[in-house]
Amino acid sequence: MFRIALAAAAALFATPALADNVFAELHGGYDAVTFGGHAYGGIAYGAGLGYEVTLHGKTYVAVQANADGSSAKSSFLKVKSGRDLSVVGKFGLAVTENISVYALAGYSNGRLSGPAGHRSLSGARVGGGWRYRVGQAYVKGEFVYTNYESGVARYQAIAGLGYLF
Repeated sequence: MFRIALAAAAALFATPALADNVFAELHGGYDAVTFGGHAYGGIAYGAGLGYEVTLHGKTYVAVQANADGSSAKSSFLKVKSGRDLSVVGKFGLAVTENISVYALAGYSNGRLSGPAGHRSLSGARVGGGWRYRVGQAYVKGEFVYTNYESGVARYQAIAGLGYLF
C-alpha cells in the first residue's frame, strides 16, 4: 500500500502544470516511543514533500510524503527507533492571511532495531498543527501520534521550515 501511495505521489509531482502547489520542508523535534509498557525518547529529524490545493479561499487540502529518522533508543529494552516513512493527507483552514491550522491523518511505516534484528511496523498516523507563511516560505509546528501494530506507539512534537514552489 505504501509503495502505491508513493508511486501516485511521484506521478503527481512529475506533472509540470501542477508544480506551483508543490512544497518541500525540513523538520525535527522530540520523538517519544512507547513499547512493552516502557517509554523512551530522542530527536526526530527528516524531510517532507507534498502537494497542496486551495479550496474556497480559506481552506486547503494537501498530501505529503515524509522520510524521517530518530535517535530514540532504550538501553533497558535494547531497542532503537529507526527510519519512519509516512504519507498523510491534511485539511487546513486559514485563520488569518498568514496563519492556518490543520488536521492530518495517514499511514506510517516505522522500523525498530533490537537484539533480534530489525522489524518494520505499519501504523495509522493522526495529528494537528499550525503554519505561518511569509511569502512562499513557512514555519510550522505540529503534534503527531502514530499507533503501530504490536503495541508500539509514537508521539512527536515537530517544528519545521518549508517552501511552497
